[in-house]
Order: sequence, then C-alpha cells, then structure tokens
Amino acid sequence: MVLTDKQGKATEYLWMNFDPDQLSHSARKSMQTGAMQTHQKRTIQTEGQITLAIRKLRAEEKKVTRTAVAELVGISREQISRRYSHLFL
Repeated sequence: MVLTDKQGKATEYLWMNFDPDQLSHSARKSMQTGAMQTHQKRTIQTEGQITLAIRKLRAEEKKVTRTAVAELVGISREQISRRYSHLFL
C-alpha cells in the first residue's frame, strides 16, 4: 500500500501478518527494543525541526503560533499541541 502525504511524498507500507504468540521471548524483546529506538529517533528529529521552525519565525519577527510551526514542519497543529507543546514555553 502506498500513501501520499500533504507534501506529495509517497510512503510505502508493508503489512506483515504474524502470530505474536509464536514469537520467542527474545524475539519479542528485540522487536520492542527496536520500536522504542525508532520512536526516540523520530521524536528527537521532530523536536529539532520544531525548534528550528520556532527560531526561524522569531528571526523573521513573525508571531510564533502552533499553526505557523505546523505549516513549516509539515505536521498537524493538533500533533504539535498534544506532543510538543513544551517546546513553546
């Protein structure tokens, strides 16, 4: 399945069906560790993008709003309000 975001970037999704009950404990733990590491990397990257967008708006002496930052970064305002509002303090 291929999905396209607001910016026209295509992302391909591959769905894997497997029975989690058949996984060994070590395989399950490895998957959990990998998922946590991926989540942390994405969160750090997104926080960096948001911080840069805030700095850019301030440098241009524009009003720093969640909507303006969301448009610059390319994620929804709701996502910024839910997960990244601490960056606006």
